[in-house]
Amino acid sequence: MSGLTQLGAAAGALLAILALVALVWRSVRRAWRPVDDFLADWNGEQGRPGVPARPGVMDRLSQFERRMAKVEGQVMPNGGTSMHDAVQRIAAVTGADPD
Repeated sequence: MSGLTQLGAAAGALLAILALVALVWRSVRRAWRPVDDFLADWNGEQGRPGVPARPGVMDRLSQFERRMAKVEGQVMPNGGTSMHDAVQRIAAVTGADPD
């Protein structure tokens, strides 16, 4: 084989390998996109001009737990200041069954 033929064969093999790598990369990138979206939702996103910040799952869970603690504080007896205690007082005055 002449040098030019070998160079052409090497260039063709290199192009074939690059095309194969490009196809594999495209498939991997397409398969990774949902994972990337999930991770962005999980971790949250920083705000940028025109787009507000989005809290991640752990921040949202922490907010939810704080809100639930407030609700629990109102529906459990606590010595007179909760909604539960107020309902009990009203029931006692009116003679109604609170349960």
